[in-house]
Amino acid sequence: MKPDYRYHGRRMTFVTAPGATQAEQHVARVASEAARRRGVIGRYHESGDVPPTDLAVFLGVGETHSHVVEELRRRDRFAPSSPLTRGAQSSRIASCGNQIAGSVVIWGADVEGLWVAVGRFLRGLRWQDGTFSSTGWDDEFRPAFELRGEVMSSHFTANTFFQWSPRQWFEYLDEMALWGMNLFITIPIHMADWDGISPWSDPPRWVSEERRKEWETHWETHCAVSQRVHEMGLRYGMWIPANDVPPMMAEAHWNRGGGKYVCPSVPEARRAIQYSRSRVIRGLPHVDYWFVPSADNGGCPCEDCQPWVDTYLSLAEEQSRELTKWHPGAKVILSNQALTHRENQKLCARLAEPGTDWVEGVAYAPGSNETYIQARETEEYDWIDWYQFDPEHRSLKELSRTMPHSKKLFLYPDITHLTRSQYPVWDVDPLVAWTYHRDTVFFRPRGYADVFRRSAPHADGSFPYSEGIYDDVNQVVWLALSCDPSRSHVDILSEYWRWHAGEDAVLSAVCATHQLEDSWRGDITANAHVETAVLETEKAVRLASGTGWRLDLLRMRALLDEWLKNRLLAAKVLENGIIAMLRDDATEGGIRWAIQQLENAIRSLPEASDEVLRLEKTLLQAGPRMPVGRIRHMTGNLAWMKATLKKALADPSVRSTLVADMIDYERGVYYVDCGNPVRDTFCVHGRRYTCLDERSYQTPFSEPPEIRPSQNSLVMTCGDDDGIVYRFPDLRSERKYVVRLTYFLPTLFTYRETRSQRLEANGVEVHGPLVLPRKRPETFEFVLPRAAYSAGETTLRFRKAEGGVTTVVSEIWIRECD
Repeated sequence: MKPDYRYHGRRMTFVTAPGATQAEQHVARVASEAARRRGVIGRYHESGDVPPTDLAVFLGVGETHSHVVEELRRRDRFAPSSPLTRGAQSSRIASCGNQIAGSVVIWGADVEGLWVAVGRFLRGLRWQDGTFSSTGWDDEFRPAFELRGEVMSSHFTANTFFQWSPRQWFEYLDEMALWGMNLFITIPIHMADWDGISPWSDPPRWVSEERRKEWETHWETHCAVSQRVHEMGLRYGMWIPANDVPPMMAEAHWNRGGGKYVCPSVPEARRAIQYSRSRVIRGLPHVDYWFVPSADNGGCPCEDCQPWVDTYLSLAEEQSRELTKWHPGAKVILSNQALTHRENQKLCARLAEPGTDWVEGVAYAPGSNETYIQARETEEYDWIDWYQFDPEHRSLKELSRTMPHSKKLFLYPDITHLTRSQYPVWDVDPLVAWTYHRDTVFFRPRGYADVFRRSAPHADGSFPYSEGIYDDVNQVVWLALSCDPSRSHVDILSEYWRWHAGEDAVLSAVCATHQLEDSWRGDITANAHVETAVLETEKAVRLASGTGWRLDLLRMRALLDEWLKNRLLAAKVLENGIIAMLRDDATEGGIRWAIQQLENAIRSLPEASDEVLRLEKTLLQAGPRMPVGRIRHMTGNLAWMKATLKKALADPSVRSTLVADMIDYERGVYYVDCGNPVRDTFCVHGRRYTCLDERSYQTPFSEPPEIRPSQNSLVMTCGDDDGIVYRFPDLRSERKYVVRLTYFLPTLFTYRETRSQRLEANGVEVHGPLVLPRKRPETFEFVLPRAAYSAGETTLRFRKAEGGVTTVVSEIWIRECD
């Protein structure tokens, strides 16, 4: 049965009261523009007689609009409002009585409530063929969480925001405000990353005129964002580390082990830290929140700065005094990133003391010591924090119990990164991780809805971390749940695509989003979700009522997955053919022929379609960069085979061994591709890791190194963890075996000063301390002592050695030998 659409038309007018605030007027203008984008004649009207229209929408905050107040009072005489309509950010939407047919009132207790209500109103309409329709309104609402924000990272490496103009910022701020976002945190300056500028020296210094212009454009943009958020009646915050300065301002002796982050125990460095922050504070038009993370950017390891929590708190408190001098009422948010268990205890104890009312709360963030060890012991979570931080781990639940009641606990989740992150996709295909890197077109609504439900009950609000609009679906799902945790992610997705693609495209777009969440899991070459996503996105684009970067992102991701899968499948077919011929002819001439065939094979792999290239250009205008170049470099094992055969040709002494190993690379009783979720079945303990780019290797490169992809993924442990454990059954005591291992220590781990590890099998030493290769993976072979498998099973334990704190392994073979 079709709904009875009492309200229908092509013209819609949003009406504010005479003398409405700037923020109320802004909401009305944004609403009218949203209507126009959906083909309806949308207008904004401030006062006086309402012009002819099919629907008049009266907007009011508090008591500002007499008509809104009068209508709600009239309704309350017959049906009193619920407690939901009382308190900050509450709202009501109501159809007017029969004497005022064709009108609706939207009331907010404050501007933040009005934004939420107008967004709910607009998305609740049926938009089709240049018309709107509705069965009527009777809505009361109050968001579940008072603070609902986003950290919109504008690092140089971020995949959208750094490139944006003020106009692009403003459009996105308006869109997210309609979804209920009321805190926008940006990064006006991450000083450690701004080489070549010294804007606050006397006189200012620049490495070049081009660099000066780049800095001024960036700074002016963020000042404009600060001002705009204030005019919207919402909250603006900035993220800033505790102890960096622009590198041109720093002196060499200010660095005491913290890299780009200067030592606050050096008096001149501390003065520079606080002076630079004073200039930022004074320069921004409006600041409501000052977010100072304890790490993941910042910190100093020198003895004078330890324990870091003390130095960190003293810096933040000094900055707070300067903040409130220029922005009265502004609040400071801290984090507990990379703090040890003892430092966490000290942080909570300090915040319980008098005189800490300058702290609004603490953010639980990437590196806040999520329960890696606890998760192993209790199996409470299947998601674990980033490996890079302190070896002691602390749960969110424990932090919420320990935090003083006077302080708020906020979630600062990383919902923008695919891997090497707070909540990684653990079963991602390593080739996908390499190809797409961390900041890419990323749809994970089901996964992050689960993270929200596990973590949000322990918090007072949240502001997820984002590096670009490529994670827009994830952000909206999190934001919608922050408003109403009872909703399902499917319901939110349907609302999302109905709003951005139109009613007819909803089912296909939702289906495609779910397919894309699953298309990276396991072996992509065997993943049927890839083709389904392509078909569903094609259908969604065809049925959509318009175009836009969100639909383009959906379609682009599906096409990129398809292209990557086709390249890898084609590479495998070509690889098998060349290996078959090498089995018949491994002479020097056969090797030369194989090298030529490999070069031809690499050139013959599928290239990007015209649609992919078009979408790449279109999306770049919106901000995100697509990994087209990285997919173009993906050749499966072909590049490694070519490099191996060239080595064999150049060195006859190892020729036969290299060729034999290449032809039957995985031969043996057991072969394990460590870190590959599909091919790593014997791992008892360890964490998967995929090397993502040249930062993992000591030698820079512009394309993937000529190594076998199986060598690029690994299993690792770090910190106080005991080390990697593998267990292999069914080894026969009368046979002889060797264990073959590929080791590689990514450069990213070397700050821990790890150099070597050793290996035991059932407690028997297989090899002693061995220096781990750092430039590229290397393979080693050792005899497996008979005592290590006399019972028919062997447990390999990789142990830290010579003061190291990390164990790693990329591949394991167990082979019979004579």
